[in-house]
Amino acid sequence: MFSEEKRCIYRNNQLGEVICQIRFPEILTIGAKMPVDFQESIRNLFPQFSVTKNADSNESGINYHFATSDGIWQLNLTSRFIALTCKSYTGWESFAKRLDAPLSALYETLPFRMTY
Repeated sequence: MFSEEKRCIYRNNQLGEVICQIRFPEILTIGAKMPVDFQESIRNLFPQFSVTKNADSNESGINYHFATSDGIWQLNLTSRFIALTCKSYTGWESFAKRLDAPLSALYETLPFRMTY
């Protein structure tokens, strides 16, 4: 899946913001009720919480926004996707590690089942 070439890590990071968005078929339950169990699963990593409603009919209606205390890491959950944003990217390893908990919480707490 990943190249076996040696990676080049720059002294001065070139990336201002990195986003990983995972889309899935719409899960109406996510917009119909607050994701309380999901929040409890990730609250130690993302203690800040807010909700916004998107007026654009092409996008998911309700966006649950979670963030770290310093705001460097942000997580968005809608009925159509989950997205992790980092404003201080240091590498894939730390990014992937931070993504593990929200994906596990999504799978365990919501009516979401991955199909292959």
